Amino acid sequence: MAIPIIAAPLLAIAAAACPRPPPVKVLVMAGIGPLSVETDYRLDQLRALARQAHSGGAHPPYGAYVDAAAYAIRVAIGNDAQDACRGPLDIEVTLKLADRHIEVAQELKNDPCQFDKVEAHYRHHADADKAIFERYVGRVAAALSHTQAAFFVAGVGSGSATADIARATQSVIESVLAPMDADRAAARAAVDTPAEVSRLEKVCADAPPAAP
Repeated sequence: MAIPIIAAPLLAIAAAACPRPPPVKVLVMAGIGPLSVETDYRLDQLRALARQAHSGGAHPPYGAYVDAAAYAIRVAIGNDAQDACRGPLDIEVTLKLADRHIEVAQELKNDPCQFDKVEAHYRHHADADKAIFERYVGRVAAALSHTQAAFFVAGVGSGSATADIARATQSVIESVLAPMDADRAAARAAVDTPAEVSRLEKVCADAPPAAP
């Protein structure tokens, strides 16, 4: 689902590329995909993947939370001649958090109590991750809304004006998002408090009997 965050006109100022920069409107949206639960990996596979990723944590991996963050930029020039200096310019940015799923180890499918605990634990990871992502969506929106209109057209040359404007927009986005991955990782790690780990690792009272 795409959620509009900000639509702000930007003040035009003088620039070398355009004697009189056009009106610019930026729309920033967040697209957050649904969260699914899967059982594609065994415990030993999950632990091997964690070792490969150097992602050791406060407890062995009984599952995992994974997603993919990306963004897209669309630029439209609002005149028939596609003259960026005449404008107006509409820049639409969509930040996406997609392919969101929780992995629970295959061995837990026959232990509903433990399965539910592991799923709930990684939902906390997903919630913490999503909160940081949404915070950065707001930061991108704020940064772009405070970017002067001349900046977007300063690099416009003889090639594709929309591509040049998109590159300028991308440079603002990249500067804002630079620390996001580290902040998301820290937020997920912060979920693993001693109390949370204790609840996760506590044996369920209704655990199924061990196989003979």
